[in-house]
Amino acid sequence: HLSRASSRTGLRPSRVAPAASMGKRAAAKAGGRAPKVAKAPAGPLDEVLRAIAADEALVAALPCALESPAAERHEFQVKVVEAAAAFLETAEAAARRKLEDASALSEASSADRAKLEEDLTAARALEATLRTSADAKVAAVGVADLAAGAAAQHVEAEKVKLQELEARKAAAEQAQVRFRDGLAELWDPLVASSLPPSQWRVRNQKLTALLRLFEECSIPASLAAALESAMRIKADARGSFANVAINSAHEAYQAKLASEQEKIAAVDAAIVEQASAIAASEAKCSEAAATVSKMQEASVEAQNTWAKQTTTVANLEKDVRGFDNVAAQRAAAMDAAGVELERIRDVIRKFHILSTGSIQEPATEEVDSTKAAAEAAPAEAADALPQPAAAAEEAACA
Repeated sequence: HLSRASSRTGLRPSRVAPAASMGKRAAAKAGGRAPKVAKAPAGPLDEVLRAIAADEALVAALPCALESPAAERHEFQVKVVEAAAAFLETAEAAARRKLEDASALSEASSADRAKLEEDLTAARALEATLRTSADAKVAAVGVADLAAGAAAQHVEAEKVKLQELEARKAAAEQAQVRFRDGLAELWDPLVASSLPPSQWRVRNQKLTALLRLFEECSIPASLAAALESAMRIKADARGSFANVAINSAHEAYQAKLASEQEKIAAVDAAIVEQASAIAASEAKCSEAAATVSKMQEASVEAQNTWAKQTTTVANLEKDVRGFDNVAAQRAAAMDAAGVELERIRDVIRKFHILSTGSIQEPATEEVDSTKAAAEAAPAEAADALPQPAAAAEEAACA
């Protein structure tokens, strides 16, 4: 077998010439510097072994199996050749699928570009809509803020009204107290003439103060003059007209007291009503403030959404600008996959020549001619393949 194999080119892996294995010391003895020896070019068998390098046992056994002619191979050598053929067939199928996937991806570049540009157009339209919405919400916050400010001012105005009512009530109460005190301190002593003649100055002071109170009662000037004259006459010396004047003045005085009481009651009712108005305005103010808060939250959310969309637009624009590189990478990957598939098929063709001794191409590029033999082999043949590399080489070369 070895003598026949030596006459066939490429059946053993390439080996470096013996001179290349000499040590530096031996080379120096041979004549100085060791000459550089070029590596022998890789032969067909080297290419096949590189293709099946993942299976070390198969790499070890295949060269010995191929040294025998196809018709003279024993059972295990046939199994080795069939296993190598199956390995290469699987590699070709994987390379073909990779090329199909790369081709499909490359062919989809135009559609992907169109879809990317369509997405960018839609994203820009959405970004414009979101920006308009965000601007509208900012404006709405401004309007709501103005409304809340107006509501707060209305509350303050209502509180001022309440303060005015309370001041009016205080003034009416003070007037009521003055007129009540005037009855006891001014009216009663003067009407009864209870002051002694020696206190005429006190009497004149009290009469002057009483006449000032009557000025607030809006009595006619004639009644005021008659009252002043009657008060200067002793009670038991007054005539009938003096008593009429005193009685008329007393009625006016009582009417003034009643009027002040009515004012106080009216102001009390107005104060209650104003307090209700303040409560209502404060409720509206709180509602307006809550509306502002909600609108601010909605505005912030709208602006954040718009900002996210601007990021989406920027990313899509970047993808569109860089899609030429993506398409080029896809095309390069498709070309590389095609080159790899052609390389695997070339290895298969060379393996076919090595394993059959025939230069005729296999029946198809996808299915190797050894496939039928592999399918016809006993099922238990596959169990014999996994073995250490040294033992497999020894069995193949036996």
